Amino acid sequence: MRSQIREALREAYRLFIEAEMIAGLRKIEEISLVAKPIELDVQMGLKSGVLGIQLPAFQLIKGKIGSVEPRYSPQDAPAKLDESTSRTKEALVHIVMLAETEASIKEILEVMSVKRRQVNRLQYKVLPQLDAAIRYIELILEETERQDAIRVRVLQRKRKERAEHA
Repeated sequence: MRSQIREALREAYRLFIEAEMIAGLRKIEEISLVAKPIELDVQMGLKSGVLGIQLPAFQLIKGKIGSVEPRYSPQDAPAKLDESTSRTKEALVHIVMLAETEASIKEILEVMSVKRRQVNRLQYKVLPQLDAAIRYIELILEETERQDAIRVRVLQRKRKERAEHA
């Protein structure tokens, strides 16, 4: 996308220089002083991305940038200036797309960072604590089992002694 933007702007600038060479620097300056300014508007919103992540969405409002009426008199301006303007408009569309892509990538990287921290916490804190708790419970159960086995032997011995006395 950056190379597309770079190429569109390079072409627009080349055409602007050609228009300047054809009409002259003063004429281009005069045209720029009487030209109506372009009002750009970018609409921002959210769109659903991968795994339900809300990603930013940018959209260049076409009505503002692609106005029907010319900004300057076409009779006074060279055709190269119009071509330069159209290339600049193309570059603006690509710039908005690039901004949306970069914002989406940043959002995904932020979510990945949060998830990585959560996985690390599970892997290095929660799971070792659970393993330690399991080992502790196993030790307690083994100890209880040994105590029960000793009680059974003691009870059997006492029964034998009672049977012998009786």
